[in-house]
Amino acid sequence: MLNQLRSMAVFARVAESGSFRRAAERLGLSASVVSHHITQLETELGVQLLYRSTRHVSLTDQGKLFYESCRNMVEAAKTALDGLHEEQVTGRLWIVAPGPFSAGPFLNDVAEFCTLYPRIEIRLDFDDGPRNLIQEGIDLALCFGPQENSSLICRTLFAQRPSFYAAPSYLEKCGSIRRIEDLQTAQWVVLNLSSDLVLTGPQGDTCQLTLHRRISVNNVVAQHQLTLAGLGVSELPPVMVQQDVEHGRLIEVLPEWQRERISCYAIYPARAMPKALSRRFVDYIASKMQPMEPAFSRPREESP
Repeated sequence: MLNQLRSMAVFARVAESGSFRRAAERLGLSASVVSHHITQLETELGVQLLYRSTRHVSLTDQGKLFYESCRNMVEAAKTALDGLHEEQVTGRLWIVAPGPFSAGPFLNDVAEFCTLYPRIEIRLDFDDGPRNLIQEGIDLALCFGPQENSSLICRTLFAQRPSFYAAPSYLEKCGSIRRIEDLQTAQWVVLNLSSDLVLTGPQGDTCQLTLHRRISVNNVVAQHQLTLAGLGVSELPPVMVQQDVEHGRLIEVLPEWQRERISCYAIYPARAMPKALSRRFVDYIASKMQPMEPAFSRPREESP
């Protein structure tokens, strides 16, 4: 029985990784040992669980059904072990977050979390591109915009509107921005993918702006730094520039003209029982982020 349970855990990792080699690396086993577990399991069950190619494996129909049972078994075991160590929170947590979080108060929140739980280990990647949480073994990701993926649980952390900011040096050199027309003639620091802006005014009227781009970048952290340097106006997430505004390094311009709200989500793999450390971190970060703006939306409950 114990050997079968071990083989089921190995099979679940192979199914999630998509290859024997990646599964072996994450399990700390050799690829031949992983292959032996799968072959033995298929022989005992009398069914083929995987389609094999030279570089990739995929689940058969019976393998897909069996994977759900194996995944639930592994998560139930993890939950039982987590419960035994509830008073001493330990473990590793791999988090991926978009670039804006690398320059805001988020890092202070992570530091406080590590202080609260000194026995944990966190790997933190800042990446604006898409990542495959299940295939890469990532525990948790923060992202702007919902994820249409049934294998992921999505929890709202906060919602806020991007705002427009400029450095005092830029405003001294190019003049203050008091009217919507001033944004039309201003010099902008923009992301490469930025398009024309559609804004809603205080009376509900709308205005479409075609931006005069002084410099385009492909990273929001670079956009932030160039805005601080006085190169132009930028549309930036308030979560990223809160401290800059408080210390006078950036000035918000025309706050009465607004864009639609953008929500930030925490996403993690949908399992029978999500990793306890992931849940704990999400709860902590949500409690820190909600007070940042009075109009932030309350987090919705995860899907069961």
